[in-house]
Amino acid sequence: MQRDLSIIGDEIERVARIVRGITAAEETPAPMSTAGLELVSVNSIVSELVRMSLGTLFTPNNVSVQIDLNPEVPPLPLQKDSLKQVLFNLAKNAVEAMSAGGHLKFSTRLIDANGQREIEIEIADTGPGLPAAVAAHLFEPLVSEKGGDHAGLGLNISHSLIERMSGQLRCESDPQGTHFFIRLPTLQNGQTTLTTTRYGSM
Repeated sequence: MQRDLSIIGDEIERVARIVRGITAAEETPAPMSTAGLELVSVNSIVSELVRMSLGTLFTPNNVSVQIDLNPEVPPLPLQKDSLKQVLFNLAKNAVEAMSAGGHLKFSTRLIDANGQREIEIEIADTGPGLPAAVAAHLFEPLVSEKGGDHAGLGLNISHSLIERMSGQLRCESDPQGTHFFIRLPTLQNGQTTLTTTRYGSM
């Protein structure tokens, strides 16, 4: 119980930091500076999210989870809370889309895009897919269809947070399921060193 209360407290503070960051971004919309960045393992963020959500989000909704993490994915300088919130938003939307249960898979990989090395995170579900009308306006604010169609304010915020990391968020969907892809450059904003460096565990 003490451990669970500690996790809840940490998550409340994490969300509060994100809300403060969104408010600041609205006042001065610009790419993230090195302030507040940590050198963290993307794989550890994915693992931590799955571990945290297993008993509260996935298992109660009859969703099985698989992770396929490339151990060669390097640490990135980024705001850990923001990426974790994006992944949680995508996972929650996926669970809502699979109202009768299903399968959710998280993958990380290294790719080459236009001669640049990037990290790709994929979140794939086995839901019914997105209606074309929803998919066409997926990342616009206040687009929503109740019943779990991956739409709403959360995706707009997620898209903005990834853009502030100099990354990209895109979606592919068909009747067999929906796949979200997050791409992040291995070096952000040309930075090679940080004043704050903390490695997440793999």
